[in-house]
Amino acid sequence: MDAGVHCADLGGNTEIVFQQKELDAEAKHRNVSVIPDCGLAPGMVNVLAAEGIRRVGDAESVKIYVGGLPQHPSPAQLPDRVLARRRARLLHDAVLGAARWQAGARRRPFRARARDVSTTGGQLEAFHTGGGISTLPWAYEGKVRTMEYKTLRYRGNIGIMRPIRELGLLDLTP
Repeated sequence: MDAGVHCADLGGNTEIVFQQKELDAEAKHRNVSVIPDCGLAPGMVNVLAAEGIRRVGDAESVKIYVGGLPQHPSPAQLPDRVLARRRARLLHDAVLGAARWQAGARRRPFRARARDVSTTGGQLEAFHTGGGISTLPWAYEGKVRTMEYKTLRYRGNIGIMRPIRELGLLDLTP
């Protein structure tokens, strides 16, 4: 704000988005644009979900699945920062709630070229992660019965991530 520089934040940290929203009046006064959560997820998927809700009218359930996956999977693929979030926000029975990252984990079938199926078994793991849904649950609380965001990863990712997480290696504090 002090430098008068516009900011486009790819996001992923909903607490920071709420802090950015508090700067709205000051940003307008200084003629500065602050655009939070403008990546793929959060960002594009949230715009698409909101537009889908608008077009349907009274949406009962919104489920968002996102996986930025390499075309040729590798067992040594490192986890991304989105998995470091402790709680995923969601709506259940139209009320704001939270879930741990591995909650609701399940395998989802997907279509793949023959050479990819041998590595993945034709399935992805889907699990709750924080950040990707951004502020949608707050915006639609009381209006949409179920809203959730799940990250998609190749089979075996949860088994790799669980001990890394339990050891505290993803914690933001020492």
